[in-house]
Formats: sequence, structure tokens, C-alpha cells
Amino acid sequence: MSAVKGSDEELDRLRKVLVEAIDEEKTRAQRQQRRRDAREEARVKRELMLGQIDLKKELNEDDEARDYAAEEGLQPDGYAEHHDLVNETTAFDMSNSEFWSSFSSSEEALLECEGLILNLPLTPHSTCHADASEAETSSAARANALTYR
Repeated sequence: MSAVKGSDEELDRLRKVLVEAIDEEKTRAQRQQRRRDAREEARVKRELMLGQIDLKKELNEDDEARDYAAEEGLQPDGYAEHHDLVNETTAFDMSNSEFWSSFSSSEEALLECEGLILNLPLTPHSTCHADASEAETSSAARANALTYR
């Protein structure tokens, strides 16, 4: 075994370098995980932004075939004079209402609803599949999450 020659300052410096190298090796997995998490977060944000751009483009593009808003068979005269009476004897009325009720089955369904009904287009996600885990499912659903501010 050879004797180490040098000043105490140089030995202290070498000890510090060795300790730093050991610490760096110990924290390598944590740093790599932080980098992976940052990349995943950036990818999710990028997909969300690109999805919103595509959705906005799709919703705002001109669609002449579906732009015609007039109802077929009705002559618009400026007055809403088209009234019908619905009761339980009306053919194909599937409501469970009493004879004095004028509610339709869809109105009854709305009254029984306990939450907010929204009809929004959903943004598809590339990682959405039938046998996904809970974490994958919530990650895929993040783009379609509704937030109130």
C-alpha cells in the first residue's frame, strides 16, 4: 500500500469530491424521475393545447350542410304559435305522468336528474384503452375534466 502524500487541504478537497460523487450517485434515480415527470407534464400540457386548438378549429369551421337552421314544414311568421298538448293518452308518449300533467318523458327525466347536464364534445386521448389502470384513466380524462373558476 502506497502512502498518500500531499497537504491536508488537498486531502480535504479530494474527500469533498468523493463525497459529492457518492451523493450524486445516490440521488441519480430521483433526478431521473423528476426529469421524466417534467417531460410527462410537458407532454400532457402540449397534447391539451394542441387538442384545444384542433377542437376550436373543428367547432369554428364552416359547415354549410348543417348551417341551415330553419325547421322543415314550418313557415316562420315571427310568432311562436305552434303548441301541442301532451298527456298520457297521446300515442307513443312514454311518460309516467298523471292525466292532468302536460310534462313529456324528457321533462320528467330532467326533473329527476340530480346534477348538471352538459353536452360537450370529448377530446380523445392516445392512452385511453379498456384495461387501463386508475392512474392511466385519470390521466387520459384530464383533457375532458370540467373545472369551475
